[in-house]
Amino acid sequence: MADLPREPGPAARNASFRRTRTAARATMVRRSLSFVRLVSLLSLLVLSGCVYGPENNDWVDWSRLTFRGFAENPAATIEIQAYNQRTGVWNVVTTATSTSSPTTFGGQQLYSWSLTNFDFFASVPDAACYWSSHVFCAIPGGFASAKFRFKEQGSALAHLVTFDDGGVACVIDQVDDGEDWFAAGSSCSSDDSPVLTLRVLT
Repeated sequence: MADLPREPGPAARNASFRRTRTAARATMVRRSLSFVRLVSLLSLLVLSGCVYGPENNDWVDWSRLTFRGFAENPAATIEIQAYNQRTGVWNVVTTATSTSSPTTFGGQQLYSWSLTNFDFFASVPDAACYWSSHVFCAIPGGFASAKFRFKEQGSALAHLVTFDDGGVACVIDQVDDGEDWFAAGSSCSSDDSPVLTLRVLT
């Protein structure tokens, strides 16, 4: 009768387990490093443009809205989008254009853009629906809020980065300490970015 295969001894089983565990750990490390590299690459892409004013949850006058920021490209059209709370749709409510001359900040060439004294209610159809969640778009007493986001046309970026209160100062401080724009912008950006919420007294 042929000999039956022998069960591996404890030492062999332990060695096999250690090899399997080491291989699994190596795979996890490679995946973790790949993820870190991917996150770093996405940070570079996302943080090329920004909105530095106003900051998230700032109080504003909806008849004189002012936005300022940096774009990735010269003479680029910046779509200023607002969220219609009745329809649940983001709409372009106005645009701005970046300059042709770059500004170097944190080792990156950026192109400034701005829109000043934009009268939301005089310019946007059904304007109240962006500031009210009421079924008939009635503006609540006390205060109201609207959500905005910003898109650079012709750019691969999804939307421009936004900042919470103190976020812009955080970026400036970090750049002054030697950080580049990508690192500083990533560290200081709003948790709500790219959405910017603005509030008004009613």
